[in-house]
Amino acid sequence: MSNMLLISILSFVSLMSHMFVQRNLFSPGVVHGIVWLLVSLGYVTFQGEFNAISPATLYALALGIGAFSVGLHVAARSNQMGSFRSDARTVRFPVPAMIVLVSAIGLGMMLSKVVESMAVGSFTSLVGGSSSWYSHLRGYVTTTLKGSFGIASYILNFSFAGTAYLILYYRGLHRTQWLWPSMALSLGFALLSTGRTFLLLLGCMILGSAIPTNGGRRVGSVWLLPVVVGLPLLLATWLSGRLDHVEGGTLLPRDASLQNALVLHAKLYFLSAVAAFDHLVNLGEPGTGGSNIFRTLLAVLRALGLPVEVPELIQPYVSIPFVTNTYTVFSPYYRDFGLYGVGFFMLLLGSLHGWIFRQLKSVIPIIMVANALLYYALIMQFFQDQYFSLMSQWIQILGWTYLFNKLQPLPSIAGQDRQ
Repeated sequence: MSNMLLISILSFVSLMSHMFVQRNLFSPGVVHGIVWLLVSLGYVTFQGEFNAISPATLYALALGIGAFSVGLHVAARSNQMGSFRSDARTVRFPVPAMIVLVSAIGLGMMLSKVVESMAVGSFTSLVGGSSSWYSHLRGYVTTTLKGSFGIASYILNFSFAGTAYLILYYRGLHRTQWLWPSMALSLGFALLSTGRTFLLLLGCMILGSAIPTNGGRRVGSVWLLPVVVGLPLLLATWLSGRLDHVEGGTLLPRDASLQNALVLHAKLYFLSAVAAFDHLVNLGEPGTGGSNIFRTLLAVLRALGLPVEVPELIQPYVSIPFVTNTYTVFSPYYRDFGLYGVGFFMLLLGSLHGWIFRQLKSVIPIIMVANALLYYALIMQFFQDQYFSLMSQWIQILGWTYLFNKLQPLPSIAGQDRQ
């Protein structure tokens, strides 16, 4: 029997326990169980194409998944905060207009960098394949811009937070002319950034802001918003070069079927990180004492002039035999503190997920957005850590959400959802 089949059994038990206790298909425990059940079953299906998972890695995976599930169950018993109540409808500051204006300026700054990229190199088509403009832009952003558009990258976080705020604004007042322009600008940021994770993050933030919190139903076209993001997400994944990945050192042929391309994508993005984590565990390297988990803090200290070493965010590539540089969510915890780190931090993160989910009925804006960010990180657990590695981005998004609501308090939406 494959070792990963044991992880499938553990994931299924965790999934059913949360289904039985919380009776909510969208609870973090259910999503967590589904993610790891699919990953483990996928690995069992294609195990002949990957290196065998060692017992040490199996134990680390089981410990991380189990600790996260325990944390969720413990937090599910925590006390709920009171519902957010505010009937403030007087405009104190034109926040919606400011969100759209600043986002438009930021997107313009990003477009200027995009235009610069078109003057460098050559491409034969707008989209599709390694010689397309979009694939060229992706390479330009990664190599020349080092993944950053400068100030525009910070305005991206402002725009994402603004879109989430305007969805909550819509839910409270049932009207705003600024929501769709904000949506379009945020989508522009996500597409031009060329990272599929930005599209997934935006989609999670929209769903997290629009999802029912008290058994009520949504109003009007709010439910259409995730569709507006979901379709471009699928399109962008296809356009950014679905046949440009390496399988065993050779490119898929241009006439490869869609089925073969999708299977390759599943192996590369959905399963390879588990094999890479196994490679990491078997290296036997000494712990790094928290430098990976607290990288954001170290980067701030270095920016202040302190002589501290900050580890690279982009990890080295390994062949397992697919070439990848993602190592699942457990990687920084294992690198820093070994199995103790995996158990402790996954227990902590599970408790945080459970507590935030427990507080959703309060309909506090910052809680709603925090829940959306956590769901994004939860969905990405099979791929890489998005909890601590993106701490700077999370702080920016939550900070903007808090500021927007301070400048123009959102009306209560606790009773609006039933209309």
